[in-house]
Amino acid sequence: MKVDPLYIIIVVVAMGAGIWRESWLHGVARSIAEGWLREHQYKVISIRTSWFGSFRFAPKLFRNTERTAQFRCEVEDTQLGGTGVVWLRVWTDRAGLIAREPDVEWETQPFNTDPDFIPGDTGMEAAQRALLKRIARGEVSFAAPRRSADGGEAFDMLVEHLMAMRNRGLITAGTPRPARTPGAMYELVDGVELTDEGRAYLATFDTQLR
Repeated sequence: MKVDPLYIIIVVVAMGAGIWRESWLHGVARSIAEGWLREHQYKVISIRTSWFGSFRFAPKLFRNTERTAQFRCEVEDTQLGGTGVVWLRVWTDRAGLIAREPDVEWETQPFNTDPDFIPGDTGMEAAQRALLKRIARGEVSFAAPRRSADGGEAFDMLVEHLMAMRNRGLITAGTPRPARTPGAMYELVDGVELTDEGRAYLATFDTQLR
């Protein structure tokens, strides 16, 4: 049976267009993942596509999980120090459009272990100083809110601040308790107290605790 050469050309062109489109979508998805990392002040150490990472993310209603690009990213926190691994899932739809905000799941958060590290961002330093004031007033336990619009991300950042200050010797604190629900890494840190170094550090900014 003789095959029309024009038919072969059409099939080859269609296959090539499909491969190009998937490659283009994947490139856009990767750019979105890299943009999210830059926006959140993470320096990329490595980023690779994961074809077997679906189990890390819960399915979403009315969304086809086959139309996603997933990336495993090893990153350095340029604000608080430390390295960690985060998974990002970027969604596409039938029209080829991209959901601009990826799903985020931390494998290991970038807790800083360098006691001499000082945050390079004055906003980060101010946030830690505000936490030190709360501890100085008697707060010894920090718990995640039961309902949180940001899915626990704000509390995870608070825990990261606490661990950074513990590593700097400004406070003592217990090991963070892992969250039992999706959307957050941690749910509780207790046993938090100022050290002498923490009191001295705080005194350099405030002559009187307010």
